[in-house]
Amino acid sequence: MRNRGAVPLDLTLVTITGAAFRLTQSSWDGGVVSVTSARPAFFQVRFTPADAGVSTGELVIHSNASNTPRLVIPLQGTGVAP
Repeated sequence: MRNRGAVPLDLTLVTITGAAFRLTQSSWDGGVVSVTSARPAFFQVRFTPADAGVSTGELVIHSNASNTPRLVIPLQGTGVAP
């Protein structure tokens, strides 16, 4: 995630839904993280389905952005039988 604005973007909460998805690495450490033009943020999501078929979830990022204080990123993956 990059911030091209002049004011820092403060990430205040990051959540993930969907049993097959988990946040394995990210810049968010549970506190407020400021994203600036010189300091981007990253999020790594792992998909590990328990069953074959389509799984869905969401990565939700809360911030101080005036236009999208709650950014929802849809997640989808398809598990296949071994």
